[in-house]
Amino acid sequence: MKETLMFTAKFRLKAIDAKEREERADKLMKELDLVHVTDSFNRDEENRGISSGKKNRVSIGVDVIHDPLILLLGEPTSSLDSTSALQVIEMLFTIAKSKQRIVVLSIHQPSYRILYLISNFLILSHGSVVHNGSIELLEDHLQNDDDCIHEMKKDDEGVIDQLGLFAFSLSFLLSSTVESTTITLQERQVLMKKSSREAYNILSYMIAYTIVLLPFLFAMAHLFLVLVSLVLFLSVVSPDFISGNFLICTVLGASFLFSGYFFLKENIPTYWLFKYRVSLCMYLLDLLLTNEYWSIISECFSWHPQDLSHSKCLLTCNDLLKSRGLDKDTRWINVGIMFGFFPFYRVLCG
Repeated sequence: MKETLMFTAKFRLKAIDAKEREERADKLMKELDLVHVTDSFNRDEENRGISSGKKNRVSIGVDVIHDPLILLLGEPTSSLDSTSALQVIEMLFTIAKSKQRIVVLSIHQPSYRILYLISNFLILSHGSVVHNGSIELLEDHLQNDDDCIHEMKKDDEGVIDQLGLFAFSLSFLLSSTVESTTITLQERQVLMKKSSREAYNILSYMIAYTIVLLPFLFAMAHLFLVLVSLVLFLSVVSPDFISGNFLICTVLGASFLFSGYFFLKENIPTYWLFKYRVSLCMYLLDLLLTNEYWSIISECFSWHPQDLSHSKCLLTCNDLLKSRGLDKDTRWINVGIMFGFFPFYRVLCG
């Protein structure tokens, strides 16, 4: 082991004589707790010599023999048991404190005892910084519910996943409003009886019904407001629950099919374009996409696989929006259209 350090010192400490180099090596052997294996051989896997922990210390000694200001180490605890890993980190901690040196190292799955020997952490996940600071700040960060936000993958797959989330969320919300059919069918008998006696007409009933529901409807999301109105209209024109359920599923399925999620507007035959224009899902999907990507319109999600410098972008947020014909911020336009659908279906009910 000493010979390894002497060989390294011979090349890295050319300015000093052989005696000083040997003194430097002896001192380093003591710091690394390798004095008892000074004359041991560093053998291969077939002819076992010193342990893996001591081999790692020798490797560290090779890097610190010339007393650098900054020591960069790649996984110094790799393939070590917890005790040996702790000993290596304690030794590096002693070097950093006693010699006032900066030690930068990468490490995977450190034990809790190792964590408190490291002054600053830079934690990465999929190439992004998750935390940069002390262990105390890391504990606060992990305990803060506001920081538990799932980040979308910045690649083609991530964009497709989020687009699918928006589309199928809308499909679920549309399907969940079918229950309003039963309520409307139950009230229709009373309504027809009252209207036949000219107690009040259907339009008056729908206006009164809407006024009563307004406080509750405004407490709900705008999305539900539109969908309940659509299903109410379909319920009114349905003779019974079974046919109403069939009609609702047909209309909602067509609305979802022509939303632009399964195929783009350019691929829709001309005679079916009107379905695209009257699709509730289309306006809602465009609204969600614009709200999600417009603020980061220049951000890149996919780089050329052979471009290590990340100078050639294959897919940006702008490209995604343009593929759906969204070349400007149309969020409020879509919100206005959604509010237009609400009175439209309410009037049709009357």
